[in-house]
Amino acid sequence: MTRMLGSRKSSRTFISVETALVKLFSSFNISKFNTRRVENVSLLESNGRVLAKDLYSPMSVPPFDRADRDGFAVSSSETANVTRQSPIYLKIIGKRLAGQRTSSHLIGKGQALEIATGAKLPKGRDSVIMFEDTITEVNRLIKISKPVNRGDHVTSKGSDVTEGQLVLRKGTWITPQDVALVASMGLYRIPVVNKPSVGILATGDELTEPGSRPQNDARIFESNRYMLSCLVQEAGGDSVDLGLCKDDPDEIFEKLKSALKLDMIVVSGGASVGEKDYTPLLVNRLGKPGLVVHGIAMKPGSPTGLGIVRNTPIIICPGFPVSAYAAFSTFGLPILSKLLGTQGPVKARLMAKITNDITVHRGFLTFVRVIVYRHNNAFLARPVSASGPSLISTLTNSNGIVAVNNRIAHGNVIRKGEVVEVTLFKNIQETT
Repeated sequence: MTRMLGSRKSSRTFISVETALVKLFSSFNISKFNTRRVENVSLLESNGRVLAKDLYSPMSVPPFDRADRDGFAVSSSETANVTRQSPIYLKIIGKRLAGQRTSSHLIGKGQALEIATGAKLPKGRDSVIMFEDTITEVNRLIKISKPVNRGDHVTSKGSDVTEGQLVLRKGTWITPQDVALVASMGLYRIPVVNKPSVGILATGDELTEPGSRPQNDARIFESNRYMLSCLVQEAGGDSVDLGLCKDDPDEIFEKLKSALKLDMIVVSGGASVGEKDYTPLLVNRLGKPGLVVHGIAMKPGSPTGLGIVRNTPIIICPGFPVSAYAAFSTFGLPILSKLLGTQGPVKARLMAKITNDITVHRGFLTFVRVIVYRHNNAFLARPVSASGPSLISTLTNSNGIVAVNNRIAHGNVIRKGEVVEVTLFKNIQETT
């Protein structure tokens, strides 16, 4: 097959990330995925999934007026003219606990009901006065020496959610607090979008599986496949392991061909224009439109390729780990978000001052790994690396990334003290 692959470009041109994204998304039909299957999952399974339909509340929450303090249920109008010098005395006629079945009889004038937090407010009473604001007298009387306002220490019916209210919109990335809200409405299952299936394939003669014994001293353990699978899962996809294969065009072609039934394919390795970088040419051979982008003005990750075959996006990531991370973060995450119809999981961002000058690549979007820490009530970002695409430790030893372009760099240098936006992927440090 090698002879059938076609010729390679002798020179490289690089297009901007923005242009690459436009070319990518204009080459495949997102609407195909708007009609994808929807599944109903339990509350405990819904966290981190994407809501498939607008969700309306079938009831009011809370479903009744309830006490939010321990005390006595009273009528505020009876206390309107109360003073220390002119108190009133109310008769305690009973006690109501949270969840206790309520009686139908009304509480009369001059009467009060002892009530627990969370209990349903009795008919005819509109407020709760706390135990500590009363004095209990003999003969089951309470003394009230100050006015009670209507609604004091009461949570009104529907004050959280009203019946029929739109509570969560289609495309919501469901969080634990969303799960709690849905549970409070009495719902047990939630309609969510099926997870897009993403095939992860690693290529390279030099690679061997972790846990195996290398056949010679020139082999390295494959790591990108594991990182990319975790990134897919974190972004709401279902990673499908396509395994590890050698730089063999026939084997790579068959792997890619069989994976076209998936929603997306990510290939690690073989992205450049070297003798054994077959993947870009193989994507063209798979079908139309084939390779739509090859060579992107980003560092690390400039050899990245983007293709579409049978409406399946294919991301060809460089083999260096940081390059693969940058390529997938830049293109894989937006694709997954489009397929899911969501903006994706929350990404923490903050503004921080750079602590040292950084030299970046003119005309390229540069991903600078940084350590963000707090100092004197300000956030500072200490650069770890703006290069080193093969050094995965520059990611693990960082807690954030700054994407630098010409709009925020003076020439090709970010000056110490400049304020930049950092995307965090770990907790910040208090000092360094």
